[in-house]
Amino acid sequence: MVGGVSDEPAFLDPGPESFPTSLDERAAGRGETLFATAGGVSELGLAGGEAALPAFAAPEEAAASKPGNGSLPLAGKKVVVTAGGTIERIDPVRYITNDSSGKMGAALAQAARDLGADVKLIAGKVQIPLPPGMDIIRIESAEDMYEACLNEWADTDMLIMAAAIADYRPKSSSPRKIKKGGEHMALELVKTVDVLQTLGSQKEHQFLVGFAAETNDIDVYAAEKLQRKNCDLLVANDVTQAGAGFGTDTNIVRLFGREGKIADLPKQSKADTARDILLEASRRMAEGAKR
Repeated sequence: MVGGVSDEPAFLDPGPESFPTSLDERAAGRGETLFATAGGVSELGLAGGEAALPAFAAPEEAAASKPGNGSLPLAGKKVVVTAGGTIERIDPVRYITNDSSGKMGAALAQAARDLGADVKLIAGKVQIPLPPGMDIIRIESAEDMYEACLNEWADTDMLIMAAAIADYRPKSSSPRKIKKGGEHMALELVKTVDVLQTLGSQKEHQFLVGFAAETNDIDVYAAEKLQRKNCDLLVANDVTQAGAGFGTDTNIVRLFGREGKIADLPKQSKADTARDILLEASRRMAEGAKR
C-alpha cells in the first residue's frame, strides 16, 4: 500500500447537525435551485452565481471537527473507488493507454473518506498525488484492475468505477523492444475483461456506481449502459465539452438511476462533483437497505 499528499481541494466537514443529506439540501446550501422537469428529471441551476465551497480537510482535521462518525452517511461502510487509466503493454517501452488523469477518482475517494467510509482506492496510471487516509492499491492493466476489484468485492458496500479501463489490449506483448522494420506494423487487439459488467452480474448487496465518458447521445448511451451493466447509479459526461474532459479540474456530469436521468449538475470542481455524487449514492444505498 502506498499513500501521498493530495493537492486536490476538499470539504471541511460541517458536523452532523448541518450536514446535507441530499442533492436538494446541498443545492440550497450553495445558492442553487433544483428544478423538476415535466418528466420528473431534476436539473441543478445557479441562483445568483456559483458559491465557493469549503475545501477537504486532512483526515485528522476532519475527524477533529465532528463529534462522531456514526452520523455521517457512509460511516461504517466499505467503499472501493477505482481511478486513472490502465496500461496495456505492447513491449517494455510501448503501451496503449488513455488521457485519464485520475482526478475524478481521487476526488471521489476523498469525498467518501470525509463522509465516513473506509476507503480502498485502486489506482492505475494517474497524473496527481493520491489522497491520504485510505488504503491505496496500485495496478497497471485492465486484468490487474479486475483482480484487485474482485479481491475487495465480497465485503464491499459500494464500488465506484471511475477508472478509464482499456477496452482492448494487444493479443500478445513482446518481452523485448520491438525494432523498427517495414513501412507498416499490424497490431492485433483483443477485448479486455469488462470489469463493470462482470461485477454487475455478480452483485448481491453491493451498490454499484458506473461512469460513461461520451461524445454524443449521452442520455441514450448512459441509460442503456446502466441497465446493461446492472448499475445502481451512473455518472455520464460529454468529454468534448469545455470543463468536462480528461485532465480538467472541473466537471459537468449527469446522474442516472434506474428510473432515468436524475440530475444535471452544474460546472464545478471535481471535489464538488464528487460530493454531490456520493450524497446521491449514499442516499439511494440507504433507501435500498430499508426495503
